[in-house]
Parts: sequence; C-alpha cells; structure tokens
Amino acid sequence: ADVLGIDLSGLNDDKIYYELDKIHSNKVSIENYLFKRIYTNNPDAFNFVNYDLSTTYFVGYKCNLSAFGKGKIECHGRRQVLLGVLINDEGYPFKWDVFPGNTAEVKTLKTNIDACKRRFGLGHKNVTLVFDRGIISDDNANLIEDAQMKYISALDRNQISGCGVSLEPFKELEIDQKTEYHPVPDGFKKYDDQLYFDDAGITGSKRYIVGFNPTFFKEDRTNRNEKIALFLNYLKKENKDLKTAQRDREYEATKSRVVKELKRLKIKKYFDAPVLNPLTVQRTLKDGTIKHVNSFNIQINKKADVIKADKLLDGVCVFVTNHTEKQGRGFRVKPQSIIKAYREKTKIEDVFK
Repeated sequence: ADVLGIDLSGLNDDKIYYELDKIHSNKVSIENYLFKRIYTNNPDAFNFVNYDLSTTYFVGYKCNLSAFGKGKIECHGRRQVLLGVLINDEGYPFKWDVFPGNTAEVKTLKTNIDACKRRFGLGHKNVTLVFDRGIISDDNANLIEDAQMKYISALDRNQISGCGVSLEPFKELEIDQKTEYHPVPDGFKKYDDQLYFDDAGITGSKRYIVGFNPTFFKEDRTNRNEKIALFLNYLKKENKDLKTAQRDREYEATKSRVVKELKRLKIKKYFDAPVLNPLTVQRTLKDGTIKHVNSFNIQINKKADVIKADKLLDGVCVFVTNHTEKQGRGFRVKPQSIIKAYREKTKIEDVFK
C-alpha cells in the first residue's frame, strides 16, 4: 500500500490466496516493478541493502521444497523451508526467495549478489549489503568484492578469537560487586549507553570494529559463574548420594547423568570428561549382616584455559566490513556508520512478520 499509494483496507486476504500460483509465476515481474517504484522515489535508500533469512516448517511431505535441516529450535525435527528477503534502507522488500530447507545459509547469497548487480543495476552505486552473523564467509566476501560491492556483517562468537583482533583490552575487566559501575576497556569510545567501540583497522582485506556491551559483559560473566557453581553443588550432592548408595550403581548410567547435567547447563566445554573412581559402600542390614554396594566417587576437573579464553569474549562483538578506503588520518566510512547500519537491519524482522 505504501509503495503503490493505494488503499488496501477493503481487500479480502482470501482473494490473494486463490491467486498464489499466478503471483508466483509473475514473481520476477512483480519484484522488478516494486524495485523500480521505490528506487525512483528514493535512490539513496539503496545505499544499504539488508539481507536476512528465516526458517519455517511444514507438517506433511507434499511440499517439494521442504527438507530436514538446521534452523530455529521450533523447526528441529520438521521438514523446513528457508525464506530469504532483500529490503532497502527504508524497510521495503524488493526481492524474496524460498529455498529448500537443507540449503546452507552461506550459499544463498550468490543469487542475491547477482540480482543486485545485474537485474537491479545496483553495481554502479557501490551498494553495501548488510547481513547477519552466519552468512559471512571468505567465499561470500570474495563474491561481494568481485561484484564491486560492499558488505557489513558481524562475526559469530567462535570466530572472534581467530580473526586477528586483539583481545588484550578485556583481560583485566572484572565486575565490581560493591557498586553498579560497569567496566569499559581503555581506549574505547562511547556509541551509546549499551555499546562502546574501537576501530581495530584492517587485517588482510577486512576491517574490524570491536564492540563492547557492559550489560552483556555482566550477564555473560555472572551467568557462567552461576552455572559452574550450580554444577559443582550438583556434583557435591551426587557424590554424597553415591557415598550412601543403597544399591549397586551402574558406571555408564552414572557418567551419563553427570554429562547430561553439563549439557543442560551448556557448560560441557568448561570441564574434562568425568572420572568415576570405584567405591565400596558397606551397609548393615536389619539382621546384622554386612552388604557391600558397588558405587563411585566422581572427579571432574575444570578447563581453566578454556574458561579464561571465553571470559575474554564476555560482552564483546566484532563488526566486519570491506569499507577500507582511507580519508585523511581515518577511514572514509566512520565506525559509527558501520555500527548504525548493522543495528538497523532489525527492520527486516518486521518484513518477516
């Protein structure tokens, strides 16, 4: 309604559902028309193009595009499809795709890079594609650069330590339990109350901006400490029960129970595999006879190096881009602009809804 300037308040949605086959057969023409209308109205709204994916599922087996795959938790174990949408900076969608449910997210980007450059003719605008974590890869970064386009994304947590940015500023950060003071790394500038940043410059062909969220730092640090303490209390109680076992305990069942608790708390990576030492419990029955019960004492060591490395990432995020052009002493595109573009990609969630 906004794009076409028409009133759709009297439209019966059922009429659309009856015409889905016709709409689908004219998909490319519809996309081209919508693009032309919104581009004519505001060409600058295509300086940043947001791309994102979502997963939905079907019950049944007659959807040819559905397949078992990864995706959201509520989709696990169901046949899925992957939905992809391109929107401009104003939030208007102009291209959409439905991919088979087992399609890797990183592989969906190529068709949209080609469409932006060739079908929509955006190659000359030096367009910046903005997309979420998980889609960025070296291959995709090369595809975008080969198309002479720009990109802005962020790294997954497990990618940060290997990207080349220094984590030294976060080594000495600790929570001050006596005050509400939130620590901030030295040299970081304030973006807003929830984010401080430092432009880490260029590594290879990529430029990184390191972000720090004091609130997330406190949450990450506190949650980890509480989970570890909770597990150690569980282990203490488990050993106490094993020490007074009334019947023989099975090795695999006992070990599996401990590992299950680690997985439930999502802290398995912080501990070595549990070691079960055999233990004989003597019980005196009512008739005075002694019964020997086979039990265990569980020992499990923390991986101090893993915990220490993970603590460096508390509250940390890293934005990645190929906006590497210099201007004076700094970069032509300011780090604040990169952060703003990435944060505003949330408007694509409204399109999915």
